[in-house]
Amino acid sequence: MSKRRSSRGARSRPGPTGRTTRRVHRTKAGAAPGTLIAPPEASATKAYAMAWGPDGGVERDDPSPEVARTLTTEHPVTWIDLQGLADVPRIEEFGHAFGLHALALEDAFNSPQRAKLEEFDEFCFVIARQPHGDHGSEQIALFLGSNWVITLQERVGDCFEPLRERIRAGRPRLSTGGAGYLLYAMLDSIIDGWFPRVEAVRDRLDALEAELFEDDGRDIAPRIHAIKQEIGAARREIWPMRDVISGLLREDSEIGEENHPYLRDCSDHLKVLLDGLDAAYDAAGGLFDLHLSLTSHRMNEVMRVLTIIATLFIPLSFVAGLYGMNFDTTVSRWNMPELGFKYGYPAALTIMAVMAGGMLTWFRRKGWFR
Repeated sequence: MSKRRSSRGARSRPGPTGRTTRRVHRTKAGAAPGTLIAPPEASATKAYAMAWGPDGGVERDDPSPEVARTLTTEHPVTWIDLQGLADVPRIEEFGHAFGLHALALEDAFNSPQRAKLEEFDEFCFVIARQPHGDHGSEQIALFLGSNWVITLQERVGDCFEPLRERIRAGRPRLSTGGAGYLLYAMLDSIIDGWFPRVEAVRDRLDALEAELFEDDGRDIAPRIHAIKQEIGAARREIWPMRDVISGLLREDSEIGEENHPYLRDCSDHLKVLLDGLDAAYDAAGGLFDLHLSLTSHRMNEVMRVLTIIATLFIPLSFVAGLYGMNFDTTVSRWNMPELGFKYGYPAALTIMAVMAGGMLTWFRRKGWFR
């Protein structure tokens, strides 16, 4: 039986908070170790094999485990790609054919999981998260043997098509680099697959920033919050990959020291990606603060206009109220003699207009209209 060794790097700091709506699939409590249960929404299992070397390669669509195992004896490098988790018995057959530990297969079925690296006596096991669609992600399990790599994916479709084209083109490094280089190329493809997602987030933030200055932005706050959640979720899925790369860079790693320079380049890409996510998260926070500032500024503009209008009507209301008291001038000549003035009404309106004009002129000189 294979011996399981877990590779752990330095503890990573928690990423930004965010929520996911993805349903978590786990083996039922109390089940025997190594029990495989397909998720309810699992896709049909499809198998595909590529085997190659310096003299060329072959491809097999839907090979049996026996045929796949034979390819490993005939070619220097073999890649078995299993997409979809619905056919549990068939995946178990591949596991038996290549000596995959039942606990590793169980981890491949339990999704989503934190990216990790585990090393067994006969193979190396990696869990990673690859982008899927516009906003989602997908778990992928990679098994590295002496001259083979097995990938177990949740559904059909991945970010490896450019890699397949390079294999078909007979690129020298892929032809002579062995299975360890193939694993590096897969991890590099997964990491590079996240860059378009980060660029798309930045474009959405730029569009939201422009939109902030074009309208009142009433629905922008929830959209900014959604982007922050998306960034936080992506960062939590990508950050543990640092531990995976660090584990593969150890001297006793199955990937081989000759592939360490490529892994260090992969680590650099990972750092750039994480820096981009951090910058996008900070930009989203700054955009939210800008939204609050603009909202407050617009509110202040409204309040200023209303204050000026109310201020203008204070003296006008005083004049109207004063001459609306209806004193009787026949009782006393001091009971507002202006009430008997022939031109009292136009005189009152003139007084009000002069007062309003004077106040507007004074407000303008004070700069309250700017």
